[in-house]
Amino acid sequence: MRIEDVVAVARHSQNPTASKKALVNRWPTRDEFICDAIIHTMLYRDRPEDEALADGPQVHHLLEAENVSSGVIKLVDSFTEALLSHPRTYLLAHIAPLLPRHPDLAAKVVEGARGAQLVWTSRFPLFIEHLGCRFRPEWPAARVTMSLQVLLDGFVIRSRVDPEAVQAARWESASLLADTVIAFLIGILDLPGTEQSARAWLDIQLAQHRSQDS
Repeated sequence: MRIEDVVAVARHSQNPTASKKALVNRWPTRDEFICDAIIHTMLYRDRPEDEALADGPQVHHLLEAENVSSGVIKLVDSFTEALLSHPRTYLLAHIAPLLPRHPDLAAKVVEGARGAQLVWTSRFPLFIEHLGCRFRPEWPAARVTMSLQVLLDGFVIRSRVDPEAVQAARWESASLLADTVIAFLIGILDLPGTEQSARAWLDIQLAQHRSQDS
């Protein structure tokens, strides 16, 4: 990135009086300028207030669906489609490896990400009430949100690295991520009402299955 290019872009867009001197006075070092430019892009310029990304997945897809699985598919696939087409996700993937060397920038990015995660977490009580059940004891809403974020991040990266394989992994009408989220829900929802952790429930069920086969 050259100073001359930055000045040229600024003059062409909204600031015809931009100059190299003004840029250097405002940002003495290249790193300071890049950090502020990234923060501005991530948190302000491209914030789509009227898009699906504005405040996270829309729970109404679940509440209005004919059944839970179709609602999950619609919610996940509509959200990831919007996410994959949005330029901010390209930028985040590009800068993620650099964040450990720029703690101030990392703090701003994390602050924005956690704000979005809080929105997701705040909607789970409505979802649980709609289903008439609860999460297993080791799955508080905040942990569910973080796990879904990890799944989503991996899906976005893999969709860009090998889109053909991701597309081929679809089954019937759902993306690989949508079916993964459904499998995840099967594990974290305490549908039998046992109040057991998923680990305990799995071990008990497998032990019973093996004893029946022996």
